[in-house]
Amino acid sequence: MTYIHKLDGEIIDLDEAGIRTRDFIVSSPTPEHSSEKIVGGQGEIDMGSSSGPRDITCLFRMTAFDSLDFGMFRDEIFSLFQSEEAFYISEKRNPGKRWLVKVKDPYSIEQRFVYGDFEVALVCFKGMAESVGYSTDPQTFDAELWQIGQGLLGEDNEYVHNSSAFEIYNAGDKTVDPRDPNMEIEIEVKASVSSYIEIINKTTGDTYRYNGKLSTSDTLKLEGVRSTKNSLSVFRDTNKKLIRIAPGFNDFEVKGASKIESIKFKFRFYYN
Repeated sequence: MTYIHKLDGEIIDLDEAGIRTRDFIVSSPTPEHSSEKIVGGQGEIDMGSSSGPRDITCLFRMTAFDSLDFGMFRDEIFSLFQSEEAFYISEKRNPGKRWLVKVKDPYSIEQRFVYGDFEVALVCFKGMAESVGYSTDPQTFDAELWQIGQGLLGEDNEYVHNSSAFEIYNAGDKTVDPRDPNMEIEIEVKASVSSYIEIINKTTGDTYRYNGKLSTSDTLKLEGVRSTKNSLSVFRDTNKKLIRIAPGFNDFEVKGASKIESIKFKFRFYYN
């Protein structure tokens, strides 16, 4: 019922490992509000809100080969859940979403012949789940990356375009913001440009501008807060702005390019 995704790409099916999931409990989002007092006034001014870390509680039952094997299996579980390095966890009833977690508290496993019930408290510092797949992955159930209820509308969402006006769909319920280190987004541009190019998200009001020349053999890349041309930083040649992707459809316009060979948006979807 549960998968562990290691950062090196290894995926472990706990059922196959002899660890049955009895329950997978995710806490609600943790609201963190900022406010400012009004001197001589009533109440406080709302300065905005964000989400804090999320708690996840997993109830497991291990089954050893025999009673003598129990101790070795217990130690393997301790190693499996060790959290010097974070790992992703997902449940089979929600396989298209994963959580980046660490073990929060110590736990013990009491032996009952070959069985041992135990509870692992996890913390997701990101405070949100993310899609296992990227926007550029095939959005079909055959790809084994997606699930019902993930916000996908069909197989016709395009994330690579060669025109100056197009739409980009964000299936998540979080705005993808390159300023947030917990989010991944990469925009790759191949185009003919004589002096400048602007990428405008009309939905969010964001405009990114690069002042310089490009040929279709060049690659302009916006990766997080970095801007590179052929892997070399060109941040100083930009307007120092970034592009966010709001939930749902985002209307884009590109200016300044005489030819657009391709503009690709690669990002994950994020969920409460």
